[in-house]
Amino acid sequence: MIFDTHAHYYDDAFDADRDALLAQLPLLERFGFEAEDFGGGAIIVRTAPDDVDAASIPDVLLELAGRLITCGTADPDSARDALLHTMACKAAIKGGQKNGEAELLKVAKAVMAGEVKYCPHGRPVAIELTRSQIEKRFGRA
Repeated sequence: MIFDTHAHYYDDAFDADRDALLAQLPLLERFGFEAEDFGGGAIIVRTAPDDVDAASIPDVLLELAGRLITCGTADPDSARDALLHTMACKAAIKGGQKNGEAELLKVAKAVMAGEVKYCPHGRPVAIELTRSQIEKRFGRA
């Protein structure tokens, strides 16, 4: 398969992945991927959602293809949910990842403003403690 202008090629071992993605091109388009059959066993992705890093496009699509194969392509809602989960995971900041100060400040402001409450897996990104809870934790209550 060929992905984006960075042209990653994958051999015939990925035929099932390619077929799963080609069967769901309208679904991919709804989420910002512009892809098509490139011929010769390849898919070309011309555009991707802004929140998917260009270097992550092959991984996102291969993971999505795996989910489509596992879940089956008959249920568009399952396919949509799989795509959203994959995109959220790939776009998320990972532990140990190096980020710029501006990006981290933007995330911190969003968390403090209450705009971001959970990570893509549903875990809270912040908790609120009362003064008495903090004092109790430090043995001052």
